[in-house]
Amino acid sequence: MSFFVNKDIVVGQVFTIQVYIVNKSSHVQNLAIIVPNKKRPNESAVRILSPISLSSKSSKSSKWSSVGHTDILIHGNPPPSQLEPFMEETEFLKKYFDIETPDADIVCLENNVRVGPLSPSSSEYVTLHFIAAKESLHVIELIQVVNTDTGLITNLRNVLEVLVSKDSSSKNENKYSDVIMKKQVIVAE
Repeated sequence: MSFFVNKDIVVGQVFTIQVYIVNKSSHVQNLAIIVPNKKRPNESAVRILSPISLSSKSSKSSKWSSVGHTDILIHGNPPPSQLEPFMEETEFLKKYFDIETPDADIVCLENNVRVGPLSPSSSEYVTLHFIAAKESLHVIELIQVVNTDTGLITNLRNVLEVLVSKDSSSKNENKYSDVIMKKQVIVAE
């Protein structure tokens, strides 16, 4: 499997990545190329970090039920029946990074492309369309190749690095602008 990008990539414009697939097996393959979105926070992790209710649940102390949140926020005095939440720093950071939603740098416009049937020793080009949201050097971190007949999933990590510029005029000064970006990945069957 090889990946090609053969034109300048500009922020806000659609660009294509061509995927060259070769069936080296002795039987027909039906595949799907999937480019998953970046990880989104799961709801249970969000609930863990949600602030606890600061209102008094019992009416033992009329002082706390009548004062409410203002005394807690202004004076820093929690109600006597309430425990202050405490979490180790490493545990807090782990949970924070688990629920953090990264900004979209490159967005794949087609997340599930079907390929095949591919006969033994045959090949095919597949075109994936992307759009870049930020100017930078970006990595396409994960592409999954799914055999739709067997359900076998092959994860291809850090498949391709693409340089995104602000506009096409600044790219013309680069002496390597006509070079085809290529990366080849061998998938073992």
